[in-house]
Amino acid sequence: MADKRIKRIIVLRDDMRRQRALNVIRDIKIDPDHLFEVILQYFHVTRSLAANRLLWWWYKQIRNHLKDTTGKMYSDRQLHHHFCELFLPQVTEEVLGKVHTRQQTSSDLNVKQFSEFLTNIEQYCFDVLHFSFYAYICVSASSAPLVVLEY
Repeated sequence: MADKRIKRIIVLRDDMRRQRALNVIRDIKIDPDHLFEVILQYFHVTRSLAANRLLWWWYKQIRNHLKDTTGKMYSDRQLHHHFCELFLPQVTEEVLGKVHTRQQTSSDLNVKQFSEFLTNIEQYCFDVLHFSFYAYICVSASSAPLVVLEY
């Protein structure tokens, strides 16, 4: 039985990747009970997973700082909503004849906008919370130091 959760995305950046995509399609076993769908669309650059992980790591650091300095506990989700409301605009959309207003979220942002969002959070933390994201250097026993840059 085929796994219905299979999702394979190949960005066609060069001839090698195009050939890889053709090979993947060629190797699919045809089974009338388990069909595959191939979708070709223009690639839309969004922020990287690393940038997203950084954002949620920041929320953890902010949460810990607030717990240590104020004794108040906030969830990462609460902090995310707070910063979205603080730095992102309201979005008005018409859906099926009805106008809806909602808070824009970070998932709506392109790379440049997401970078500005991170910069705003960093500046807020420094100016309002008197907190900055420190540089950490971890030395691995078997290799060169791993450096996490200060943000």
